[in-house]
Amino acid sequence: MKVSVIIPVFNASLYLTRAVESVLIQPEVDEIILVEDDSTDDSLVICQMLASKYDKIKLFRHKDGVNKGAGASRNLGLLNATNEYIAFLDADDYYLPERFFDTQKIFQTKEVKVVFEAVGADYQNSTAKIKHLERIKAANNPALNSGNTMLLESDTSKVLESLILGGKGWIHLNGLTIKKEVINSETLFNESLRVSQDSEFIIKLAIKHKFKNGQFDRIVAIRYVHDNNRIIAGDDKTKFIRKARFNKILFRTVLKNSKFVSFRVKKVVLIRYSESFIYYFYLKGFFRKIVKAIILGYAILRFPVLIKEFI
Repeated sequence: MKVSVIIPVFNASLYLTRAVESVLIQPEVDEIILVEDDSTDDSLVICQMLASKYDKIKLFRHKDGVNKGAGASRNLGLLNATNEYIAFLDADDYYLPERFFDTQKIFQTKEVKVVFEAVGADYQNSTAKIKHLERIKAANNPALNSGNTMLLESDTSKVLESLILGGKGWIHLNGLTIKKEVINSETLFNESLRVSQDSEFIIKLAIKHKFKNGQFDRIVAIRYVHDNNRIIAGDDKTKFIRKARFNKILFRTVLKNSKFVSFRVKKVVLIRYSESFIYYFYLKGFFRKIVKAIILGYAILRFPVLIKEFI
């Protein structure tokens, strides 16, 4: 098994060397792709130093050295990966030893295209830990007590439904390994999303490809949670805006692939699409009901295919 590991890099000078060294010890890793995203700290210098020191490391930057976000950086990595298998790591996180020990066994089942495994957490301080666990609790992740990030779903036919409906945890990109053959123009990361582009990417893969889980209690990577993590940063309004944008894109993605998605999933996605606008405008009571009805009506008129499915 030969794996290409993609690491997007933005202002990660404090953590980058640890991340790269945790990948270098993995015998299955054939190349490490660093994509430096116009950092304002010393990340570029460290990337250049690591690339000159280790033959396995390839360094890329966006055209003209501009900042384009994690999604675009991962896409650049995907387009330049040379191996059959691809994995991901955030620059402030790290792999544990034997990261791909179980992964390669699972891929021996030919129809499996995507493998997901458990990711644990380490914390910069108590504040970061509290914010992270609050987020896990809000998502109803059954692995709350350990901080483990893992979708507790072993039925391959229900992975998409479990991701959308929630209540069984989620899949972290650090624990994902994919076959390169699943990547095309439709499955690349959505570059318009600055956060949650990983969730949208995973859902797109789950719509059409067979996922298989690793061991639920065996952690293969660690997410380092610190005060600058974008997913826990920001006030409530900022988070609601992010949620509204994500649900709008998710709605269009699911609708585009309607024939692969169950009625139950489509219904939930449509409802969330309408509710996101309600949260965005902070509406309550009567006005909330009115706006929800308008958005639902708009969605059904805009996409006639929904009429026969929801009415």
